[in-house]
Amino acid sequence: FRIFDLPCINALFRATLPHVSAADRLYFLTHQAGIFVAVTSKKVVGFGIVWRKDNQTLWLDYLGVTEKIQGKGVGQALMGYVETLASQYRLRFVGLSTWKGNRRAIHFYQRLGYKVIGTHIDTHGKKSFHFQKEIPLFSSARKPPQRVQEYT
Repeated sequence: FRIFDLPCINALFRATLPHVSAADRLYFLTHQAGIFVAVTSKKVVGFGIVWRKDNQTLWLDYLGVTEKIQGKGVGQALMGYVETLASQYRLRFVGLSTWKGNRRAIHFYQRLGYKVIGTHIDTHGKKSFHFQKEIPLFSSARKPPQRVQEYT
């Protein structure tokens, strides 16, 4: 992303994850290993934050898509990018968690092949599911998209 995208990313972060404090948003936007975005009509409409959890797992800390564009493939494209990154770095798994009450996200991740492998209480005191998906090894045919289709 470009540095001038930070206000857009921060606004999207705040809108899609309102329970995350301003201090936590600032930390994640400045200290995480990777931030990637989906852009349409020169506007940031989705983002993800990932980091390498261990020598086998790429961890997805946050995924957010603007509400009015949800259900149009942006989240799926972002998740495809996460899986491609894991594959290219020769990491075996993508892991993530989402709180138990977020039915839409749970269904979304399960539809993409993620399995619940445990539960925990997250940093906000909510019971959360820990999801994981095994990623096929890197192949030259699986390269991260330079440009994702336009979303309207």
